[in-house]
Amino acid sequence: MERSFLSSIQAAIDPALAPNESVDNWRDWIAANFDGYLWPPYAPYHEQFWDWAWNIDAGSAAPPFVAIWPRGFAKSTSTEVACAMTAARQTRRYGLYVCATQDRADDHALNVAGLLESKAFSQHYPMASRRKIGKYGNSQGWRRNRLRTESGFTLDAIGLDTAARGAKIDEDRPDFIIFDDIDGLLDGPGVVDKKIKTITQSLLPSRAPYAARQPHHLRTTPGDRGHGDRDARRAAGDHGRAIDLARDRHPRLAGGA
Repeated sequence: MERSFLSSIQAAIDPALAPNESVDNWRDWIAANFDGYLWPPYAPYHEQFWDWAWNIDAGSAAPPFVAIWPRGFAKSTSTEVACAMTAARQTRRYGLYVCATQDRADDHALNVAGLLESKAFSQHYPMASRRKIGKYGNSQGWRRNRLRTESGFTLDAIGLDTAARGAKIDEDRPDFIIFDDIDGLLDGPGVVDKKIKTITQSLLPSRAPYAARQPHHLRTTPGDRGHGDRDARRAAGDHGRAIDLARDRHPRLAGGA
């Protein structure tokens, strides 16, 4: 209801600014907006991810999605494009992009900003491509660690080394959280345990009740302790044993992160 109302206002102000709502599947949507970033043929695990992302509905709960893919298989690119798709379709309003370090999270946020400002996307979704402007003409969030668009979409970059409790924008709590590149090659059990505590005690409690979560790129280490919260989840990737290991040793991360 809210999305169609905003769309009708856009079209009434300027028909050329009406969002591209004629596309009814993610393949055509990607081709229309980001054909230079992703293209067919898609692997089965890519299809699983995009089917999941496309079917997220505004205000409705979505099961967590775990993507454990090899390097070079468009993991981060797919996630960043999915952020832009979420902003365009207005299925979520406020997201967190979480990485091991703030610098790495900032880089992903800047990549998403570039997608929102790209030519095809800005033509189809002008309100989602423009930065939010305050009463006195000041930008209200278009910097390394925060994107706020005129359409009401917000993305915060969060590093586990600087993560803050209780993330919130106005009256909104995060309704989608992405965990990307949260592990380190030399992470020992103590570092892993600290990251788990930051995620489970600082970040996850801040989310909205219907939040969608996408953890991926998880690495387990010998001696890792398991945590509860085995909720419904979807997993995609060629490495089934790695997925099972993540579920067994980090059920909180694999299912609720």
